[in-house]
Amino acid sequence: MHLFADVKFSSPKALESWKKTFPDPSNSPAFHTLTLSVNCYWTMEAADAEENGWIRAFSRVVRLELECYTPGVSLPLFHGLSPVLKSLRLTYFRQDSYIPDFFCSFPLLEDLNLISHAYAEWDLPLTINPLTSPALTGTLQLSAFEGAETIVRQLLDLPNGAHFRKLVLPHRDRGDFHWVRDLVAGCSETLKYIDMAYRYPRSGSIVFRLSAKPATHAGL
Repeated sequence: MHLFADVKFSSPKALESWKKTFPDPSNSPAFHTLTLSVNCYWTMEAADAEENGWIRAFSRVVRLELECYTPGVSLPLFHGLSPVLKSLRLTYFRQDSYIPDFFCSFPLLEDLNLISHAYAEWDLPLTINPLTSPALTGTLQLSAFEGAETIVRQLLDLPNGAHFRKLVLPHRDRGDFHWVRDLVAGCSETLKYIDMAYRYPRSGSIVFRLSAKPATHAGL
């Protein structure tokens, strides 16, 4: 159970090796996996169809790391994978309305790390089941994020809202002031730490960086 607590599929070859070693999904050590990392999603899709729900064997993961180039195709495969998931790291290259709904399939989700390389604004409609809402009480980290305002507002509009204790935001400019303000205000009752920077629009240089804890920075 300890040997397979952390499983990473970084290539089709790694996945094929796992399948050959553990041909029966219901009998594989996936049940003991706590951290699952996947960046060969296209192979995972084929394997899941081939093995009749092979991915569902990883039903007790607490941390999930996904690198997805086409979220609309690959994310539904992991929807609600583990009811005890608490940490999600998602790297994607395309905006998709399915992403917030994907968050909602994990009721205990606390930490969210989004790394986006999408360059189009996210204006697709969002449909979320009002009976489900993740906890979102840990850390929100946005990295190189395009369309951050849209997803932040969608997180704040979830049935239970967002109650992050720590915010790590990318270098922002003046145009992002409003959504950053609303995010901080929405988490005001729980927020303990914020890390962000302001980048001067013309030169691109960082003017200041804020990294503070209320206990030592009363003015925050």
